[in-house]
Order: sequence, then structure tokens, then C-alpha cells
Amino acid sequence: MIVKNAKRTRSSDIARALATIEQYLLFRFRIHVLYGKSEATGYHTNGHQAQEDDFITIDSSKTKEHQLYALLHEAGHAILRSDGEIHRRRFPMTEHTRNTIGHRIDVFREEVVAWERARSLANELMVEIHEEKWHRQRSKALMEYVKWAYSPKEYFKP
Repeated sequence: MIVKNAKRTRSSDIARALATIEQYLLFRFRIHVLYGKSEATGYHTNGHQAQEDDFITIDSSKTKEHQLYALLHEAGHAILRSDGEIHRRRFPMTEHTRNTIGHRIDVFREEVVAWERARSLANELMVEIHEEKWHRQRSKALMEYVKWAYSPKEYFKP
């Protein structure tokens, strides 16, 4: 019985954390979060600067804890893009239209830094993180970018 209550408490903690991050994104950047079953998780923006018509999508078929960590990560991108000029200097090739090695490296670098910034945001908002699960999700996500950066043609083969 205690385990069930602990699970319920953890579940409500995660729901509160998701709501807190959604409010943070809405009030700080005017970024809305959309949840959809099998929706590709991502931060949708146009350029180096975070803008009011940006939005984040989260795959609602994943566990709530997975959604939480994904939302934190996408919020990390929004924070990194809050000053477009700094973002442009820090990751100059992310918006490059050709899939050059420079583009892939800057995209990968931004992914790494977004995860780091996400962890700081969790601390700022007092969102509890399960370290092992966080590390596993971050590592898995980053490994996908490593594969893509190393061999984009192979990565997208059916």
C-alpha cells in the first residue's frame, strides 16, 4: 500500500512539475507546449532567436517522467535561444541549410548544452530528477545525434 501511495505521489509530483515548466515557458517566452500521441518531441522555432510563435511538442505516448525530462530539455533550447545574437555566435551553423559537418557539430553541441541547461532549470524550479533515469534518457537522446552527425545518410536509411 505504501508503494502505491508513493507512486501516486510521484505521479502527482511529475504532473505539477510539467505544469510548472509549461507556465515558465509561457510566461517567460510565450511558448506553448502541445502533447500528442506519437508526436515527435521537439522545439519548433525559426532561427536563432526564440519567438512568440515558437512551440514545443511532446510525445504523450511516453511515460510522464519521460515527458518531463523531454520538456526540460526542450525548455533548455528555448533558454539558449532567448538571446539570438549570443546563440548565433555560440552555434553559428545550427541554422545552416546544408548538412555540413559544421552544421552537424553545432546541432550536436546545442543538444548537449540544452541538456545541461535543462538540468539547471530543474534545480531553479525545484523539479525533482531521478538521476539514473535522467542520465539514461539524456544518453540515449544524445547517442541518436552522434549517429546522425557521424553518418547522416546511413541514419536516415529506411
